[in-house]
Amino acid sequence: MHAKQDCGTIKKATGESPINLLKKMNETKESIETLTEISKNQAVGYYNITPEFAQEILDEYNEQNRDMRPCSIKTRTLVLDMEDGNFFPSLIKFDKNGSLIDGQHRLYAVTKQNRPVTFIVETGADSESIFMTDIGNPRSWADRFTLAVFKEWGLPKSYRSRAASISMFWQDWCDGKSSTNSGAIYSFAERLKFLTDNKDSILFAAKFLPNDENGRLFKRKAFSMPLAMLHSIDPVKAQEFAFEAVNGYDLKGEKLKRSNPAYYVHSLITTTSVQDWQDTKWQARRVLLAMQYFLNGKNIRKDAKVESVTQLKG
Repeated sequence: MHAKQDCGTIKKATGESPINLLKKMNETKESIETLTEISKNQAVGYYNITPEFAQEILDEYNEQNRDMRPCSIKTRTLVLDMEDGNFFPSLIKFDKNGSLIDGQHRLYAVTKQNRPVTFIVETGADSESIFMTDIGNPRSWADRFTLAVFKEWGLPKSYRSRAASISMFWQDWCDGKSSTNSGAIYSFAERLKFLTDNKDSILFAAKFLPNDENGRLFKRKAFSMPLAMLHSIDPVKAQEFAFEAVNGYDLKGEKLKRSNPAYYVHSLITTTSVQDWQDTKWQARRVLLAMQYFLNGKNIRKDAKVESVTQLKG
């Protein structure tokens, strides 16, 4: 592994290797030919990129990339992760002509910091590789949680995406950001803290549901997220409610009355389709309402109106 070096600026030095040239720091700035010469040979090393140098790269060497999206959720999350120290060395790539072909949004995030950030820098890459960058699936939140805690918790792969989804929906909902377009932004540290703080309830909701047809319907966030909320208040009641809502009968095998809050949810989930995000919010609010009636030991009317929720935040 190469030693980390601060690359504030790069000084042209004919005959030196790309890595040695990159180690030249805090020297007078030169023209675009500097990076062009450095990039003629292929090499890789670990370096600390300063905010000033990141901006210089974006200004001078970033003609080939797609338009920047500084306000995207992904980019804003990168900024927060770097601030929290939860960003691990990632790749910044230049082609043989000195042009940046991978890493513009990462470099943009660096410009918002007050310190250098470590990257793996590759020079001399094939210019055609830009067409193969970011066309696959980006690392999901479930992937990141897996590396951080899911493996340690022994959570099977089949539950990881659901657990991540429940955690994020719950966090957004409680902070009043229950919309995919609300701009709800959290750093990885914030997401991870919420997940670990509510570990037992999230894992209960993720793992409880069966893999039959009813289980598939109840895996919707509109049910599984409120179930996690209910578990955080009363785990025993959550177990009972989940069983009755999924099956439509109680633990004794007797069919539920229509006025039973669990039956209200059973009917809601099994007869109402979800087409978009608005449908999900609509269902979630009604599930939360029924759960509150259940906690209060009251029956519920079919036409019950969504009202203020006390213990369950809706």
